[in-house]
Amino acid sequence: MQQVNLYQEMFKPQRRSMAGPALLATFVVMCMAMAGVSWRQSRSLAKLEQQYQAATAQQQQLLVELETVQQKLATVHPSALLVQKLLVTRQQLAQRQPLLQQLEQLAVGKNQVAESLEALARRPLKKLWFTRVHVGGAGTDLQLSGKAIDAERLPELVRTLGREQVFAQRQFSFLRLQRQDDGLYDFALSTEVESSHE
Repeated sequence: MQQVNLYQEMFKPQRRSMAGPALLATFVVMCMAMAGVSWRQSRSLAKLEQQYQAATAQQQQLLVELETVQQKLATVHPSALLVQKLLVTRQQLAQRQPLLQQLEQLAVGKNQVAESLEALARRPLKKLWFTRVHVGGAGTDLQLSGKAIDAERLPELVRTLGREQVFAQRQFSFLRLQRQDDGLYDFALSTEVESSHE
């Protein structure tokens, strides 16, 4: 009678990890979410640009009206109604100035937000995923929160993002790195634009 050893390596149950497909699915969902945010942000920026152009046209019209009123004032003695109109026009110009400045700043940095999101979506992340992406300051400030399988992934993430042109002049700072009970690491990163004299 021949005996078969059932404990040979080939008969042992194989352990399969489900972490890989779950991380891949999470990465795909995050990429899709970033693409959606980027699309929505580009629509919002286009709307802001239209508002800026409309406000600029209105500003030009007010300047023309003001110049016309000033020319009339130089040739004739102004009536009370004309003086009142001049004061109202000056007040409108003063009130619109801060809004125009803000719209101008947004128009200058309008592509910064979309470029940041595209750069994040372009770089594949191994054993690391984002739970929150915040882009502020017209695209100059970036805050990232997420989870990593081990702490060594975070310096690799900083190096990977540093290869993107949009992040080239940014300095990444670790705000939080904490190991959780499940063995994963919670992290938070923030960027600051380096000043030109440093």
